[in-house]
Amino acid sequence: MKLRSHISTKLIKEYFLFGWMVAIFLAAALPDASLAASNDKIERSPLVSGVFKNIPMKEAIVSIEKSIGYKIILQSFDLSIPVSGEFVEKDINAVFTSLLKGYNLVVLIDNEKRIVQIKSLGKKGKNHELVNETVDATAFPENDGVESSEITNPQKEQGGEPIILEDGADIADRDPFTGKTEDEIIKLHGDQNLEIEQEVANPNTIEPFTGMTNAELADLHHKQNESISGDQP
Repeated sequence: MKLRSHISTKLIKEYFLFGWMVAIFLAAALPDASLAASNDKIERSPLVSGVFKNIPMKEAIVSIEKSIGYKIILQSFDLSIPVSGEFVEKDINAVFTSLLKGYNLVVLIDNEKRIVQIKSLGKKGKNHELVNETVDATAFPENDGVESSEITNPQKEQGGEPIILEDGADIADRDPFTGKTEDEIIKLHGDQNLEIEQEVANPNTIEPFTGMTNAELADLHHKQNESISGDQP
């Protein structure tokens, strides 16, 4: 019976640890992606329909709350920023990813309490809008009549000197996709990992694979151990 108790406890711990390792990996590997967590695996995330044309974020939230019946909480956002978008039965995670496309964010959905929390992980780099776009070099006046193979390095001025930005950083030292320096990216990952660690330590945090809170899993683990101990002669 002792062997059975040891194996059961070990499997539960390994399963719980595996779930959080996957969640942490996704957050670290996809910094610009939005992560949605739900405590109900059966009920779908709320769907949003609406048209928002350059209105304050606060007004958009009020409209969305009325349409879906959820309380929406935004953390570290300026509610006066203008947002625009047109949505028909769109998942709420995709809606806020679109409305707040200039930000890295996390969307946490609690279907039982009908609460949606959106946390800001900081603004994206200035170059993020160019990542998925194809830019025609001939569209720029200075490149008229110049073949693409003849275009000089855009990170250098004509004299060959590196371009220094207002904050003193060499543009060549910045990440081409986020526009951030290496130190800024390291800090961003550090902040994200710290927030994930805090969520893992929070007893009310929802474990992504089981849909149960950390406190519920701990209680279940405790009851299983008691049951196993009671079976011993």
